[in-house]
Amino acid sequence: MMRLFKLIGFLVVFGFFGCGDGKLNLPIVMWGENDVAEKEPVSSSIPEMRSSSSVITPGSSSSSEVIEPSVSSSEEPEPSSSSRAVRSSSSKEYEDYPPLIPGDPSVGDVGLASRYWDACKPSGSWIGNLETQNGGTLPNPLVFARNCDKNGREMPLFFKQYEESYIDHQTGQPVLTTQLWQSTPCASGDDTQRVANWLGSPEYSSWQTNYPSNFPGGEAYTCTDQTPYIVNDTLSYAFAASDINDIGKCFLLQFTGRWKNGEGDDPPPRQPHVAVKGKMLIVMVNNTGVGKGYFDIMIPGGGIGNCKNALRKQLDLTTSEIEAGILGRETGGLLSECIFGGGTGSYANIETGFVGNRGNTGERVELAEWQECLRAKCNRAFSKNPELLKGCMWHADWLMAADNPEALYKEVACPQYLIDRYRASPQYNEPPKMPPGNVACMIDGTPCLP
Repeated sequence: MMRLFKLIGFLVVFGFFGCGDGKLNLPIVMWGENDVAEKEPVSSSIPEMRSSSSVITPGSSSSSEVIEPSVSSSEEPEPSSSSRAVRSSSSKEYEDYPPLIPGDPSVGDVGLASRYWDACKPSGSWIGNLETQNGGTLPNPLVFARNCDKNGREMPLFFKQYEESYIDHQTGQPVLTTQLWQSTPCASGDDTQRVANWLGSPEYSSWQTNYPSNFPGGEAYTCTDQTPYIVNDTLSYAFAASDINDIGKCFLLQFTGRWKNGEGDDPPPRQPHVAVKGKMLIVMVNNTGVGKGYFDIMIPGGGIGNCKNALRKQLDLTTSEIEAGILGRETGGLLSECIFGGGTGSYANIETGFVGNRGNTGERVELAEWQECLRAKCNRAFSKNPELLKGCMWHADWLMAADNPEALYKEVACPQYLIDRYRASPQYNEPPKMPPGNVACMIDGTPCLP
């Protein structure tokens, strides 16, 4: 109690003289960028090297130890200046995760963090993917990733398409033989029949009645609240695509200050990679990527990859805007446009981009110029969508415009902030139950829960 009185007294004196900025600055860590079934592979920032193949695939995490994060509320964490800073105004505390040490058995091999944002419904929203990652059986309880409508409002995951029945000649009553359900359609635009079935379903009518929207229609997108979030100067949260078996898991990435160019080289660090060295990013996997240790961070403006239509539709881009490349390069997005300029997209053939010769640094521009270019392109792409714009600016400001940074990584417990933005709401999270008797229930060819 006496220590509490002393602390209160110190804070009173501190506040009276007004000489602080409200931040508790402590040393940062010593190390530093931060769908399968029915969904095409996500995009990556590695030029000429897309989707879930032909990339550097670091070793998998073998961690059995779980680091418990201190976030315990569904409210957004209050940003602070250091990951050890304590913010008690909302009864929550935040402190640094222990630094990841190379060679520690609980730490995976060096991983790679690329980027994408295609706005498509994530793999974790499809029942077939949860079945795949659990060895052919569905986990119990199921934990599906949310999917959202065009304006970021959560949508149902399943809808009833039709039933098959026959007449029992003894009783004269219809007998239900099959309940057929489908997953709600992705906004990729390649499943028009599913869209028609969804729009004609009772589930769609009920959803629109109970949750009227300015954007009726109903294909599913990535939820816009899954953009990166800054906890403090050295810690952020984000979502990512990775190995299908890691959907629903979280990993702590600690940036090493180096990077990979996707061409088998080990290039010297650039200014953005040095600037991000030592920062930590906790990602929750909600989508299918390349494999273990490869994290495709969900960053608006990070590239649309093979799922080309969803983000364009969400932003209502005109044909001329699409042709002008307002979203940057399909692979690597806005930052790749800064890097390569009018080049072909290969690090070996850069024309008007950032890499060149400036003394012995191998760069044409300084760190501030990397960030300035990316900020300008973020504003160009997302001026009408503040949430996506904020996520894009995170890449420029917190991740220091780093391109494909390396990171040590380790599986950790998921912060509540990420869980709340991943997990589908109770009324949507559980698929239909198996009907009584010998009646079959199927969702996209996968049995419903018994």
